[in-house]
Amino acid sequence: MTWSLPRGRRGAFVCVLGLATAGCGGGGAPLELAASGAWARTTPTGATNGVVYLSLTTDVADTVVGATVPASVAATAELHQTTTVGEGGAHQHGGAPSPDVVTMTDVGVLELDPGEPLVFEPGGNHIMLVGLPDRLERGERFELTLELGSGRSLVVDVTVADNPPDR
Repeated sequence: MTWSLPRGRRGAFVCVLGLATAGCGGGGAPLELAASGAWARTTPTGATNGVVYLSLTTDVADTVVGATVPASVAATAELHQTTTVGEGGAHQHGGAPSPDVVTMTDVGVLELDPGEPLVFEPGGNHIMLVGLPDRLERGERFELTLELGSGRSLVVDVTVADNPPDR
């Protein structure tokens, strides 16, 4: 059987055919979401907050919308961003910034661009652990679950250390 489409419709048909076969699961690579270098800073006795740093990559645009840790680690985990106003100076959590102040803000959502690492690091994006029941001690490990706007999630193994791991 031979059939043909009018000249103007051929491109549309090929496009629709390509979209239909792309979603059929025949050989497509799974979406890649990965974290590396995850660590939490040690905390002194009596500290109620801690911090986690890591690098996150993906092959599709997405957003990081939340993070969770076991209750034995912290009551909550929040996405934060540090902003410097002026040149160094005091460290402040929330409130109105003044010159020479570093502020941390709960951001709620962080953009994740394909092929570009989203870096959580001192002085930038970080995950704040709020309500620590105990101090975080060097060598301890715990799981952090990152939640994405697409519905995907990623469980990350975090190591407590005084300094970032060698990359």
